[in-house]
Amino acid sequence: MSERLKVLVTGAGGLIGSAIVAELSKHFDIIAHVGRGRNGYRGNNAFAILSYDFSKDAEEFVNLVLRRWGPPWAVVLSHGIYEEGGVEDVSTENLLRVLRINLISNLVIASRLGAVMDEGVIVMLTDVVARRRPWLYRSLRPSLAYLVSKAGLDYAVAWLAKELGPGVRVVGIAPGWVRSNRMKETHMREASESPLGRPVEPEEVARTVAWVIREARHLTGIVIELSGGL
Repeated sequence: MSERLKVLVTGAGGLIGSAIVAELSKHFDIIAHVGRGRNGYRGNNAFAILSYDFSKDAEEFVNLVLRRWGPPWAVVLSHGIYEEGGVEDVSTENLLRVLRINLISNLVIASRLGAVMDEGVIVMLTDVVARRRPWLYRSLRPSLAYLVSKAGLDYAVAWLAKELGPGVRVVGIAPGWVRSNRMKETHMREASESPLGRPVEPEEVARTVAWVIREARHLTGIVIELSGGL
């Protein structure tokens, strides 16, 4: 293991998370969390890879990280699940499951690790739809649980920045349409209607994360939108 600073990236098995690992590996040693299994992980450079299911208690995950590696210098929280549904799909079980994975686990990890980090930065991935209106994406129908979870992260960014500053910065990044192999023709058409005229590339999200961590030392308590101007 080298003496480079350590960065924890959750959700490294996903499209955006994997791109973040690839970008940050150029500058840091990466502890990559890959969810329940490693099937989605691209094999980007990371000195440690661990699996964890965030439908379980995130306290256990934090204890695992601290026991093995100690406090990281930076944390990038990009894990989460997306679900669609209307009012007829709202149930206690569904709300608890989505909120536990998308919101509660993020808050536990950021709070617990931030409290033991002397300095550094925490980056939280949210969604531009939670900052605007539920029907921003006409061809999608994000569920109430999903929207509430992402909106909660927006508020958490400002609160955590105040609680953990000045030593630890906290910044949110809210992507819009991000290019993937699963984008349908209707998705591409909506993305092309933005001022940017195309979806955001996963690598563009990753480079923004790297910029926030490495260069934007003046930023904390804010959420940056990467939506192409939606």
